[in-house]
Amino acid sequence: FELGLRLQRLGLRRVFCRQAVVFHLTPRSVQDDVRFLLRKEEARARSAVYFYRRHPTRAVRWLVQATRVHRVLYWLQSGGGLLTADNVGRVVRRLRGAGCAALADVALRGVLNRHYLHTLEAELARDRSPA
Repeated sequence: FELGLRLQRLGLRRVFCRQAVVFHLTPRSVQDDVRFLLRKEEARARSAVYFYRRHPTRAVRWLVQATRVHRVLYWLQSGGGLLTADNVGRVVRRLRGAGCAALADVALRGVLNRHYLHTLEAELARDRSPA
């Protein structure tokens, strides 16, 4: 994304090509260590903040999910905040054991997304606070 923005600023335009096929595969999480996954989200948030600092636009804010809409969506995805980093591991194991792997993935992703946003917002707030 960052390269695309720099190229756009140089005056290059984006061209849509229907024949170009792109796949974005997100493998189902097999990692049971929630702490490991939370650390990955923290790193992802720090990268997003770096990107936003370089390109502080509304479009990039949406791209890095630093919006109220994303906050509400991820709150809903985490069961209205009932699923947390402390209990999601047990819930995911139970759901997978009951044959509800897709629901387990949604629940886990909700907690991870909320953690990402919490880290993102904390890092952005640090930028706004006086040194």
